[in-house]
Amino acid sequence: MATGAAEGKVIFNKRNPQKMRRFDFSTGASSFKLSGLLNADFEHLDFKGGAGSYTLDFGGSLQHDDSVQADISVGVCDLTIIVPHDVSTRVVMKGALTSVSPGSFLVAGSREYVNGAYNSAKPTLEIIINMSVGSLDLKES
Repeated sequence: MATGAAEGKVIFNKRNPQKMRRFDFSTGASSFKLSGLLNADFEHLDFKGGAGSYTLDFGGSLQHDDSVQADISVGVCDLTIIVPHDVSTRVVMKGALTSVSPGSFLVAGSREYVNGAYNSAKPTLEIIINMSVGSLDLKES
């Protein structure tokens, strides 16, 4: 999926019956909310956004025994990541000046955060965030 400067929502309210190898989403300077992302049943998510405000809600559940990865590259923005509390999740930060509000996530290393289900539940959702400048808010649902 690709958009220019826009505002919108993408909602996966039902499980995708077919596993996706890749889910690519690209947008310009915009405000977007993506919900139910684990229902999309992807192996790899590649999200690219310009300046703006983004919420990526990984609602749903991991459908297979394989871990999945989400690569998120954004410009100057406010980014909110929401994951289910029972999905093993690791978040790795890359990039420049970023303010992080980890919520209930634990600091696991330099610019690395894990939730309470990490290491106790499999498979794992790994989120790698490359942000120019902005704020990151980590939440569990």
